[in-house]
This record gives sequence, C-alpha cells and structure tokens, in this order.
Amino acid sequence: MEKKNKKILLITSAILLIGGGVGYWLWKRNKDKNAGKTDSDDKGTPSVDDDKGTPPKGEQPKVDKPANVTAFQDWMDKNHPNWVKGKNLNKGSGYGNFGAYTQKAWATYKAEYQKGSAPTTTTTPTNASGFKPNDLLYSKYNFDTARNYPSKDARYNIGKILPNGAKPSAKYVRDSTVKGWIVATAGVTNYNDKLEVVPNVFLEARNYTNVMP
Repeated sequence: MEKKNKKILLITSAILLIGGGVGYWLWKRNKDKNAGKTDSDDKGTPSVDDDKGTPPKGEQPKVDKPANVTAFQDWMDKNHPNWVKGKNLNKGSGYGNFGAYTQKAWATYKAEYQKGSAPTTTTTPTNASGFKPNDLLYSKYNFDTARNYPSKDARYNIGKILPNGAKPSAKYVRDSTVKGWIVATAGVTNYNDKLEVVPNVFLEARNYTNVMP
C-alpha cells in the first residue's frame, strides 16, 4: 500500500512539473510575440509597415508647383537658359511634367516667376481699337452712321455723325464685343435734323481718330 502511494505521488509530481513547464513556455512565447508592439498597435493604429504611402481619399497632399507647368518651363527657357542638363527644355521630353529639374527650378525661381507673371492693371487700358476710356473722337469723314447695334443693317440706324469742326464728334466708352466696333457717347443728328447727345451708340472704329484734325 505504501509503495502504491509513493508511485501515485511520483506520477502526480511529474504531471505538475510537465504542466508547469508547458505553461511557462506558452507564457514566454506570448510575451515574446507582443514584445515588439507599441501602444499605438494596441489601440488598433496601423504600424509603419502597414502604411503604403497612400493617404485616405479626400486627403491628397498639396504639391507646391506652378499652376501652369508648361508656362513656367517656357519662362525658364527664356529667362534662365540652359537649365536642364546645360540646355533648354524647348518643349522636348518632359515638357509639361513637374520633374526633378522643374522642381529644382521652381524652388529657386518661384518668387521671380510669380512676380514677373503677376497681372498688371492700368487706369486707362488700351483696347483692340487703340482707344482709351474717355478719348475724344473725331470723324475721319464727312458722314458716318450711328447705330444702336453693331451692324450695318439699316434697321439699326439711329442717325448721322457729322464732323464738328475742331470739336470732337464722340467720346469713347469701350470696345464692342463685335470686332471692329466701339461704344461711344456721340452727338447724333437724327432724321429730323435735330442734334442730340446719345450715350452708348455703336460706331465703326476705323472711321474715327483720337487725334485732333
């Protein structure tokens, strides 16, 4: 009986020893597995290895580059020649691409380009007709027709523009959207031979000069 009890005790001790060893091995394996995880990993945040470099939709990074790449490249050819491997790009390979040489040029000459390409304004802009706002206009001929629409159709005629000696016949307002015509305030002689000042009449630009006769 005593031998039997000793045998049971030995078997039990062996089982406990093996079980303890297996338990320690499992605990250590789990610890080693989690040793490389950071706090952010535990919170479910992707690790660096999971970041493929593509930002979420709607969050694309803004690239600092000219609004018109080809215009900037043309400007570089003109103002800083031989900027691409000792020569101009000249609309060749890479034209329109924001490549390495264009990026370097942009970083260097951005301020100069933006200053030079900024639109300028004047108080008296020159239009296609060559006249400026409020220019006094003199008729080149003894007779011209004032119209309420930029067309030679007779139904748009509103009267005559006659020379007024050394005095102007009209005052320029703006160019018409129809090529070759201008809008002016003019002295119009109607068909009752009555002279009156009429705003916004249409005249053919070629029939007038802003130089006193």
